[in-house]
Amino acid sequence: MPSPTYQLLPLISSIQGVRAVQVQGGAQPEYRVSVDPARLAALGLSLQDVENALSAANVVQAVGRLQREDRLYLLLSDTRFSGLDAIRHTVLRTGSDGVVELDDVATVSAATVPRWQTETADGKPAVLANVYQQLGGNTVAISRDITAALAAFRDKLPADVRIHQWYDQSGLITASAGSVRDAIILGVLFATTVLFVFLRNWKLTLIAALVVPAVLAATSLLLYALGMSFNIMTLGGMAAAVGLIIDDVIVMLEHLVRRSAQRGHGTRTLLAAAREFTQPLAGSSTATVIIFVPLAFLGGVTGAFFKALSLTMGASLVISFFFAWLALPLLADHLLGARDAAIEHGGRLTHAAQAGYRRLMQRLLARPALLLIGLLPLLALGTWGYFKVPTGFMPEMREGGFVLDYRTRPGDFTARERSPDRAGRTHSGQHAGRGCLVAAHRRAARRRHHRGQRG
Repeated sequence: MPSPTYQLLPLISSIQGVRAVQVQGGAQPEYRVSVDPARLAALGLSLQDVENALSAANVVQAVGRLQREDRLYLLLSDTRFSGLDAIRHTVLRTGSDGVVELDDVATVSAATVPRWQTETADGKPAVLANVYQQLGGNTVAISRDITAALAAFRDKLPADVRIHQWYDQSGLITASAGSVRDAIILGVLFATTVLFVFLRNWKLTLIAALVVPAVLAATSLLLYALGMSFNIMTLGGMAAAVGLIIDDVIVMLEHLVRRSAQRGHGTRTLLAAAREFTQPLAGSSTATVIIFVPLAFLGGVTGAFFKALSLTMGASLVISFFFAWLALPLLADHLLGARDAAIEHGGRLTHAAQAGYRRLMQRLLARPALLLIGLLPLLALGTWGYFKVPTGFMPEMREGGFVLDYRTRPGDFTARERSPDRAGRTHSGQHAGRGCLVAAHRRAARRRHHRGQRG
Protein backbone atom coordinates (compact mmCIF):
# COMPACT_ATOMS: atom_id res chain seq x y z
CA MET A 1 0.00 0.00 0.00
CA PRO A 2 1.69 3.25 -1.05
CA SER A 3 2.19 6.07 1.43
CA PRO A 4 -0.47 8.40 -0.13
CA THR A 5 -3.04 5.74 0.70
CA TYR A 6 -2.13 5.92 4.39
CA GLN A 7 -2.84 9.66 4.23
CA LEU A 8 -6.08 9.31 2.27
CA LEU A 9 -7.64 6.66 4.52
CA PRO A 10 -8.01 8.85 7.65
CA LEU A 11 -8.95 11.83 5.47
CA ILE A 12 -11.89 10.00 3.87
CA SER A 13 -12.84 8.07 7.01
CA SER A 14 -13.27 11.33 8.95
CA ILE A 15 -15.97 12.57 6.57
CA GLN A 16 -19.43 12.54 8.11
CA GLY A 17 -21.51 9.59 6.94
CA VAL A 18 -18.59 7.35 5.92
CA ARG A 19 -18.70 3.94 7.60
CA ALA A 20 -15.57 2.31 6.20
CA VAL A 21 -12.99 2.58 3.43
CA GLN A 22 -11.81 -0.67 1.85
CA VAL A 23 -8.56 -0.57 -0.09
CA GLN A 24 -7.73 -2.99 -2.91
CA GLY A 25 -4.45 -3.17 -4.76
CA GLY A 26 -1.08 -1.62 -4.10
CA ALA A 27 2.04 -3.26 -2.70
CA GLN A 28 1.57 -3.79 1.03
CA PRO A 29 4.96 -4.07 2.78
CA GLU A 30 5.79 -6.92 5.12
CA TYR A 31 8.80 -8.67 6.64
CA ARG A 32 9.41 -12.16 5.29
CA VAL A 33 11.00 -14.87 7.43
CA SER A 34 12.47 -17.75 5.40
CA VAL A 35 13.31 -20.62 7.77
CA ASP A 36 16.01 -23.19 7.00
CA PRO A 37 14.45 -26.53 8.01
CA ALA A 38 17.81 -28.29 8.34
CA ARG A 39 19.28 -25.71 10.72
CA LEU A 40 16.00 -25.63 12.65
CA ALA A 41 16.01 -29.42 13.09
CA ALA A 42 19.68 -29.45 14.09
CA LEU A 43 18.89 -27.15 17.01
CA GLY A 44 15.87 -29.18 18.06
CA LEU A 45 13.34 -26.46 17.22
CA SER A 46 10.13 -26.44 15.20
CA LEU A 47 8.23 -23.92 13.12
CA GLN A 48 5.75 -23.57 15.97
CA ASP A 49 8.61 -22.44 18.24
CA VAL A 50 9.52 -19.75 15.72
CA GLU A 51 5.91 -18.60 15.43
CA ASN A 52 5.46 -18.48 19.20
CA ALA A 53 8.66 -16.48 19.71
CA LEU A 54 7.75 -13.91 17.07
CA SER A 55 4.21 -13.53 18.44
CA ALA A 56 5.43 -13.08 22.01
CA ALA A 57 8.07 -10.52 21.05
CA ASN A 58 5.84 -8.34 18.83
CA VAL A 59 3.07 -7.14 21.18
CA VAL A 60 1.60 -4.03 22.76
CA GLN A 61 -0.01 -4.67 26.14
CA ALA A 62 -1.12 -2.79 29.22
CA VAL A 63 1.14 -3.50 32.20
CA GLY A 64 -0.40 -1.29 34.87
CA ARG A 65 -1.69 2.10 35.97
CA LEU A 66 0.04 5.08 37.51
CA GLN A 67 -1.87 7.69 39.51
CA ARG A 68 -0.33 11.13 39.89
CA GLU A 69 -2.35 13.85 41.57
CA ASP A 70 -5.69 14.02 39.72
CA ARG A 71 -4.57 12.04 36.67
CA LEU A 72 -4.54 8.31 35.98
CA TYR A 73 -1.99 7.07 33.45
CA LEU A 74 -2.19 3.75 31.64
CA LEU A 75 1.20 2.07 31.29
CA LEU A 76 1.82 0.26 28.03
CA SER A 77 4.61 -2.09 27.06
CA ASP A 78 5.47 -1.71 23.38
CA THR A 79 7.79 -4.45 22.11
CA ARG A 80 6.79 -4.24 18.47
CA PHE A 81 9.51 -4.80 15.92
CA SER A 82 11.14 -1.61 14.70
CA GLY A 83 13.01 -3.10 11.76
CA LEU A 84 14.87 -6.03 10.28
CA ASP A 85 17.55 -6.18 12.98
CA ALA A 86 14.97 -6.39 15.75
CA ILE A 87 13.35 -9.36 14.04
CA ARG A 88 16.67 -11.09 13.38
CA HIS A 89 17.64 -10.88 17.07
CA THR A 90 14.41 -12.42 18.32
CA VAL A 91 15.34 -15.03 20.93
CA LEU A 92 14.04 -18.50 20.17
CA ARG A 93 15.68 -20.34 23.09
CA THR A 94 18.08 -19.76 25.94
CA GLY A 95 20.01 -22.38 27.90
CA SER A 96 23.36 -23.70 28.94
CA ASP A 97 24.38 -24.04 25.32
CA GLY A 98 23.79 -20.35 24.71
CA VAL A 99 21.14 -18.18 23.05
CA VAL A 100 19.48 -19.17 19.79
CA GLU A 101 18.22 -16.21 17.77
CA LEU A 102 16.04 -16.15 14.69
CA ASP A 103 19.01 -15.12 12.59
CA ASP A 104 20.61 -18.49 13.36
CA VAL A 105 17.88 -20.49 11.62
CA ALA A 106 16.21 -18.10 9.17
CA THR A 107 16.74 -15.27 6.73
CA VAL A 108 14.71 -12.09 7.34
CA SER A 109 14.10 -9.70 4.44
CA ALA A 110 11.80 -6.86 3.44
CA ALA A 111 9.09 -7.96 0.99
CA THR A 112 5.49 -7.34 0.02
CA VAL A 113 2.32 -9.30 0.72
CA PRO A 114 1.59 -11.84 -2.07
CA ARG A 115 -1.05 -10.43 -4.38
CA TRP A 116 -3.75 -12.71 -5.76
CA GLN A 117 -5.70 -9.80 -7.12
CA THR A 118 -4.48 -6.97 -9.33
CA GLU A 119 -5.99 -3.55 -9.99
CA THR A 120 -5.10 -1.53 -13.05
CA ALA A 121 -6.41 1.66 -14.63
CA ASP A 122 -5.49 2.55 -18.20
CA GLY A 123 -3.08 -0.39 -18.17
CA LYS A 124 -1.12 0.90 -15.16
CA PRO A 125 -1.04 -0.37 -11.55
CA ALA A 126 -3.73 1.26 -9.42
CA VAL A 127 -5.09 1.29 -5.89
CA LEU A 128 -8.88 1.08 -5.57
CA ALA A 129 -10.59 2.63 -2.53
CA ASN A 130 -14.21 1.59 -1.93
CA VAL A 131 -16.09 4.00 0.33
CA TYR A 132 -19.06 2.60 2.29
CA GLN A 133 -21.61 4.93 3.84
CA GLN A 134 -23.29 4.60 7.20
CA LEU A 135 -26.90 3.48 7.52
CA GLY A 136 -29.04 6.52 6.75
CA GLY A 137 -26.12 8.48 5.34
CA ASN A 138 -26.59 11.07 2.61
CA THR A 139 -24.87 9.66 -0.48
CA VAL A 140 -24.88 12.96 -2.37
CA ALA A 141 -23.44 14.90 0.59
CA ILE A 142 -20.77 12.24 1.19
CA SER A 143 -19.74 12.32 -2.47
CA ARG A 144 -19.57 16.11 -2.43
CA ASP A 145 -17.42 16.15 0.73
CA ILE A 146 -15.09 13.45 -0.61
CA THR A 147 -14.64 15.33 -3.89
CA ALA A 148 -13.76 18.51 -1.99
CA ALA A 149 -11.33 16.64 0.29
CA LEU A 150 -9.57 14.97 -2.65
CA ALA A 151 -9.32 18.27 -4.51
CA ALA A 152 -7.54 19.81 -1.52
CA PHE A 153 -5.27 16.75 -1.21
CA ARG A 154 -4.08 16.67 -4.84
CA ASP A 155 -1.29 19.17 -4.22
CA LYS A 156 0.26 16.78 -1.68
CA LEU A 157 0.46 13.85 -4.10
CA PRO A 158 3.73 12.73 -5.69
CA ALA A 159 4.20 13.71 -9.31
CA ASP A 160 3.54 10.17 -10.59
CA VAL A 161 0.31 9.59 -8.63
CA ARG A 162 -3.12 10.52 -9.97
CA ILE A 163 -6.58 10.29 -8.38
CA HIS A 164 -9.51 9.39 -10.62
CA GLN A 165 -13.12 8.62 -9.84
CA TRP A 166 -14.05 5.05 -10.76
CA TYR A 167 -17.73 4.95 -9.79
CA ASP A 168 -19.92 7.50 -8.03
CA GLN A 169 -23.35 6.32 -6.92
CA SER A 170 -24.47 9.88 -6.21
CA GLY A 171 -24.54 10.56 -9.95
CA LEU A 172 -27.27 7.96 -10.41
CA ILE A 173 -29.20 9.34 -7.43
CA THR A 174 -28.94 12.94 -8.61
CA ALA A 175 -29.92 12.05 -12.16
CA SER A 176 -32.86 9.93 -10.99
CA ALA A 177 -34.12 12.62 -8.62
CA GLY A 178 -33.69 15.23 -11.34
CA SER A 179 -35.68 13.17 -13.82
CA VAL A 180 -38.52 12.72 -11.32
CA ARG A 181 -38.45 16.46 -10.57
CA ASP A 182 -38.68 17.23 -14.28
CA ALA A 183 -41.53 14.74 -14.59
CA ILE A 184 -43.42 16.57 -11.83
CA ILE A 185 -42.98 19.91 -13.59
CA LEU A 186 -44.05 18.50 -16.95
CA GLY A 187 -47.00 16.73 -15.33
CA VAL A 188 -48.24 19.96 -13.77
CA LEU A 189 -47.86 21.80 -17.09
CA PHE A 190 -49.69 19.08 -19.03
CA ALA A 191 -52.46 18.90 -16.44
CA THR A 192 -52.88 22.68 -16.56
CA THR A 193 -53.11 22.57 -20.35
CA VAL A 194 -55.73 19.82 -20.24
CA LEU A 195 -57.74 21.78 -17.69
CA PHE A 196 -57.74 24.85 -19.89
CA VAL A 197 -58.86 22.79 -22.90
CA PHE A 198 -61.82 21.32 -21.03
CA LEU A 199 -62.73 24.23 -18.75
CA ARG A 200 -62.11 26.93 -21.37
CA ASN A 201 -61.62 29.47 -18.59
CA TRP A 202 -58.20 30.85 -17.77
CA LYS A 203 -59.25 31.94 -14.26
CA LEU A 204 -60.25 28.42 -13.23
CA THR A 205 -57.05 27.11 -14.77
CA LEU A 206 -55.03 29.75 -12.89
CA ILE A 207 -56.57 28.72 -9.57
CA ALA A 208 -55.63 25.08 -10.19
CA ALA A 209 -52.14 26.12 -11.30
CA LEU A 210 -51.68 28.08 -8.05
CA VAL A 211 -52.95 25.38 -5.71
CA VAL A 212 -50.86 22.46 -7.02
CA PRO A 213 -47.41 24.11 -6.48
CA ALA A 214 -48.61 25.42 -3.11
CA VAL A 215 -49.55 21.90 -1.99
CA LEU A 216 -46.21 20.50 -3.19
CA ALA A 217 -44.34 23.30 -1.41
CA ALA A 218 -46.21 22.59 1.84
CA THR A 219 -45.43 18.89 1.41
CA SER A 220 -41.73 19.73 1.03
CA LEU A 221 -41.87 21.74 4.25
CA LEU A 222 -43.46 18.79 6.04
CA LEU A 223 -40.76 16.44 4.70
CA TYR A 224 -38.13 18.77 6.14
CA ALA A 225 -39.91 18.78 9.50
CA LEU A 226 -39.98 14.97 9.50
CA GLY A 227 -36.26 14.77 8.70
CA MET A 228 -36.82 13.27 5.26
CA SER A 229 -34.99 14.17 2.07
CA PHE A 230 -35.73 14.51 -1.62
CA ASN A 231 -35.12 11.09 -3.12
CA ILE A 232 -36.63 8.84 -5.74
CA MET A 233 -39.40 7.62 -3.43
CA THR A 234 -40.44 10.98 -1.97
CA LEU A 235 -40.32 12.71 -5.34
CA GLY A 236 -42.16 9.77 -6.88
CA GLY A 237 -44.84 10.12 -4.22
CA MET A 238 -45.23 13.81 -5.01
CA ALA A 239 -45.42 13.05 -8.73
CA ALA A 240 -48.10 10.41 -8.17
CA ALA A 241 -50.06 12.78 -5.92
CA VAL A 242 -50.28 15.55 -8.52
CA GLY A 243 -53.23 13.93 -10.28
CA LEU A 244 -55.13 13.43 -7.01
CA ILE A 245 -54.41 17.02 -5.97
CA ILE A 246 -55.83 18.32 -9.24
CA ASP A 247 -58.85 16.05 -8.76
CA ASP A 248 -59.58 17.70 -5.38
CA VAL A 249 -59.23 21.12 -6.96
CA ILE A 250 -61.50 20.33 -9.90
CA VAL A 251 -64.36 18.78 -7.93
CA MET A 252 -64.41 21.67 -5.46
CA LEU A 253 -64.18 24.32 -8.19
CA GLU A 254 -66.90 22.63 -10.21
CA HIS A 255 -69.21 22.62 -7.19
CA LEU A 256 -68.47 26.25 -6.36
CA VAL A 257 -69.08 27.38 -9.94
CA ARG A 258 -72.29 25.37 -10.24
CA ARG A 259 -73.74 26.80 -7.02
CA SER A 260 -72.71 30.30 -8.11
CA ALA A 261 -74.56 29.82 -11.40
CA GLN A 262 -77.67 28.56 -9.58
CA ARG A 263 -77.82 30.99 -6.65
CA GLY A 264 -75.83 33.96 -7.87
CA HIS A 265 -72.16 34.73 -7.36
CA GLY A 266 -71.16 36.05 -3.96
CA THR A 267 -69.14 35.38 -0.84
CA ARG A 268 -72.04 33.84 1.05
CA THR A 269 -72.88 31.56 -1.86
CA LEU A 270 -69.29 30.32 -2.10
CA LEU A 271 -68.99 29.73 1.65
CA ALA A 272 -72.30 27.89 1.72
CA ALA A 273 -71.22 25.75 -1.24
CA ALA A 274 -67.90 24.97 0.50
CA ARG A 275 -69.71 23.89 3.68
CA GLU A 276 -72.09 21.82 1.61
CA PHE A 277 -69.22 19.97 -0.08
CA THR A 278 -67.14 19.45 3.08
CA GLN A 279 -68.48 16.00 3.93
CA PRO A 280 -68.10 14.46 0.43
CA LEU A 281 -64.62 15.96 0.05
CA ALA A 282 -63.52 14.77 3.50
CA GLY A 283 -64.88 11.28 2.87
CA SER A 284 -63.15 11.02 -0.50
CA SER A 285 -59.82 12.28 0.86
CA THR A 286 -59.97 10.02 3.93
CA ALA A 287 -60.73 6.95 1.83
CA THR A 288 -57.72 7.73 -0.37
CA VAL A 289 -55.30 8.55 2.45
CA ILE A 290 -56.24 5.50 4.52
CA ILE A 291 -54.87 3.27 1.77
CA PHE A 292 -51.31 4.45 2.51
CA VAL A 293 -51.48 3.90 6.28
CA PRO A 294 -50.46 0.19 6.20
CA LEU A 295 -47.59 0.99 3.84
CA ALA A 296 -46.25 3.60 6.26
CA PHE A 297 -45.71 0.93 8.94
CA LEU A 298 -43.88 -1.61 6.81
CA GLY A 299 -40.47 -2.71 8.04
CA GLY A 300 -37.34 -4.14 6.49
CA VAL A 301 -36.24 -3.48 2.94
CA THR A 302 -39.84 -3.16 1.73
CA GLY A 303 -40.55 -0.50 4.33
CA ALA A 304 -37.43 1.41 3.31
CA PHE A 305 -38.95 1.84 -0.15
CA PHE A 306 -42.67 2.24 0.52
CA LYS A 307 -42.59 4.14 3.81
CA ALA A 308 -41.22 7.31 2.22
CA LEU A 309 -43.58 6.95 -0.76
CA SER A 310 -46.69 6.41 1.36
CA LEU A 311 -45.87 9.19 3.83
CA THR A 312 -45.27 11.65 1.01
CA MET A 313 -48.46 10.78 -0.84
CA GLY A 314 -50.53 10.74 2.36
CA ALA A 315 -49.15 14.11 3.45
CA SER A 316 -49.77 15.60 0.01
CA LEU A 317 -53.40 14.44 0.01
CA VAL A 318 -54.08 15.72 3.52
CA ILE A 319 -52.62 19.10 2.63
CA SER A 320 -54.56 19.04 -0.64
CA PHE A 321 -57.81 18.54 1.29
CA PHE A 322 -57.19 21.59 3.46
CA PHE A 323 -56.24 23.71 0.47
CA ALA A 324 -59.36 22.61 -1.42
CA TRP A 325 -61.55 23.11 1.63
CA LEU A 326 -60.17 26.43 2.90
CA ALA A 327 -58.11 28.13 0.19
CA LEU A 328 -60.17 27.43 -2.93
CA PRO A 329 -63.32 29.28 -1.78
CA LEU A 330 -61.19 32.34 -0.98
CA LEU A 331 -59.41 32.20 -4.35
CA ALA A 332 -62.72 31.72 -6.15
CA ASP A 333 -64.20 34.70 -4.31
CA HIS A 334 -61.32 36.97 -5.35
CA LEU A 335 -60.65 35.71 -8.89
CA LEU A 336 -64.03 34.56 -10.20
CA GLY A 337 -66.97 36.74 -11.11
CA ALA A 338 -70.57 36.38 -12.20
CA ARG A 339 -69.50 35.95 -15.84
CA ASP A 340 -67.25 33.02 -14.94
CA ALA A 341 -70.13 31.27 -13.20
CA ALA A 342 -72.36 31.80 -16.23
CA ILE A 343 -69.83 30.45 -18.75
CA GLU A 344 -70.82 27.12 -20.23
CA HIS A 345 -67.80 24.87 -19.84
CA GLY A 346 -66.92 22.32 -22.47
CA GLY A 347 -67.44 22.21 -26.23
CA ARG A 348 -68.99 20.04 -28.88
CA LEU A 349 -66.78 17.09 -28.01
CA THR A 350 -67.76 17.30 -24.35
CA HIS A 351 -71.45 17.55 -25.14
CA ALA A 352 -71.22 14.60 -27.56
CA ALA A 353 -69.43 12.50 -24.93
CA GLN A 354 -72.04 13.38 -22.33
CA ALA A 355 -74.89 12.48 -24.69
CA GLY A 356 -73.28 9.14 -25.53
CA TYR A 357 -72.66 8.40 -21.87
CA ARG A 358 -76.29 9.21 -21.06
CA ARG A 359 -77.61 6.82 -23.70
CA LEU A 360 -75.23 4.05 -22.61
CA MET A 361 -76.22 4.33 -18.97
CA GLN A 362 -79.91 4.30 -19.82
CA ARG A 363 -79.47 0.99 -21.66
CA LEU A 364 -77.35 -0.56 -18.92
CA LEU A 365 -79.75 0.49 -16.19
CA ALA A 366 -82.61 -0.99 -18.18
CA ARG A 367 -80.73 -4.29 -18.61
CA PRO A 368 -78.18 -4.79 -15.77
CA ALA A 369 -77.31 -8.26 -17.08
CA LEU A 370 -75.48 -6.66 -20.01
CA LEU A 371 -73.06 -5.05 -17.56
CA LEU A 372 -72.24 -8.42 -15.98
CA ILE A 373 -71.66 -9.97 -19.40
CA GLY A 374 -69.13 -7.24 -20.15
CA LEU A 375 -67.40 -7.51 -16.75
CA LEU A 376 -66.93 -11.29 -16.71
CA PRO A 377 -64.37 -11.37 -19.58
CA LEU A 378 -62.44 -8.56 -17.93
CA LEU A 379 -62.43 -10.43 -14.63
CA ALA A 380 -61.23 -13.60 -16.36
CA LEU A 381 -58.45 -11.74 -18.16
CA GLY A 382 -57.39 -10.05 -14.95
CA THR A 383 -57.21 -13.37 -13.11
CA TRP A 384 -55.20 -14.94 -15.92
CA GLY A 385 -52.80 -11.99 -15.99
CA TYR A 386 -52.32 -12.12 -12.22
CA PHE A 387 -50.89 -15.63 -12.41
CA LYS A 388 -48.89 -14.98 -15.60
CA VAL A 389 -47.13 -11.74 -14.70
CA PRO A 390 -43.62 -12.58 -13.38
CA THR A 391 -42.52 -11.41 -9.94
CA GLY A 392 -39.28 -9.79 -8.84
CA PHE A 393 -37.80 -7.63 -6.11
CA MET A 394 -36.65 -4.69 -8.23
CA PRO A 395 -37.32 -3.71 -11.84
CA GLU A 396 -34.47 -3.83 -14.31
CA MET A 397 -32.34 -0.69 -14.06
CA ARG A 398 -29.45 0.67 -16.10
CA GLU A 399 -26.76 2.50 -14.16
CA GLY A 400 -24.69 3.50 -17.19
CA GLY A 401 -22.13 0.72 -16.83
CA PHE A 402 -21.42 -2.94 -17.43
CA VAL A 403 -19.12 -5.70 -16.23
CA LEU A 404 -16.95 -7.93 -18.41
CA ASP A 405 -16.12 -11.35 -16.92
CA TYR A 406 -13.14 -13.39 -18.18
CA ARG A 407 -12.85 -17.03 -17.14
CA THR A 408 -9.55 -18.87 -17.53
CA ARG A 409 -8.20 -22.30 -16.77
CA PRO A 410 -6.77 -22.92 -13.26
CA GLY A 411 -3.18 -21.71 -13.06
CA ASP A 412 -3.46 -19.64 -16.25
CA PHE A 413 -3.83 -16.31 -14.46
CA THR A 414 -0.21 -15.13 -14.32
CA ALA A 415 0.69 -15.87 -17.90
CA ARG A 416 -2.23 -14.04 -19.44
CA GLU A 417 -3.22 -11.49 -16.83
CA ARG A 418 -2.81 -8.64 -19.32
CA SER A 419 -5.56 -9.84 -21.65
CA PRO A 420 -8.37 -8.10 -19.71
CA ASP A 421 -6.30 -4.91 -19.72
CA ARG A 422 -6.06 -4.96 -23.51
CA ALA A 423 -9.75 -5.74 -23.86
CA GLY A 424 -10.70 -3.02 -21.39
CA ARG A 425 -8.47 -0.42 -23.05
CA THR A 426 -9.85 -1.29 -26.50
CA HIS A 427 -13.45 -1.04 -25.35
CA SER A 428 -12.77 2.14 -23.39
CA GLY A 429 -11.22 3.71 -26.46
CA GLN A 430 -14.29 2.92 -28.52
CA HIS A 431 -16.51 4.63 -25.95
CA ALA A 432 -14.25 7.56 -25.11
CA GLY A 433 -16.11 10.64 -23.97
CA ARG A 434 -19.36 8.82 -23.15
CA GLY A 435 -18.84 8.47 -19.40
CA CYS A 436 -18.71 4.70 -19.82
CA LEU A 437 -17.92 2.55 -16.80
CA VAL A 438 -15.95 -0.60 -17.50
CA ALA A 439 -15.11 -3.30 -14.99
CA ALA A 440 -13.23 -6.33 -16.27
CA HIS A 441 -12.87 -9.40 -14.07
CA ARG A 442 -10.57 -12.36 -14.77
CA ARG A 443 -11.63 -15.41 -12.83
CA ALA A 444 -9.30 -18.34 -12.27
CA ALA A 445 -8.66 -20.87 -9.51
CA ARG A 446 -9.02 -18.74 -6.33
CA ARG A 447 -7.69 -15.72 -8.22
CA ARG A 448 -9.39 -12.73 -9.73
CA HIS A 449 -8.30 -9.86 -11.93
CA HIS A 450 -10.30 -6.70 -11.41
CA ARG A 451 -10.02 -3.64 -13.55
CA GLY A 452 -12.05 -0.44 -13.27
CA GLN A 453 -11.90 2.50 -15.60
CA ARG A 454 -14.12 5.46 -16.20
CA GLY A 455 -13.99 7.01 -19.63
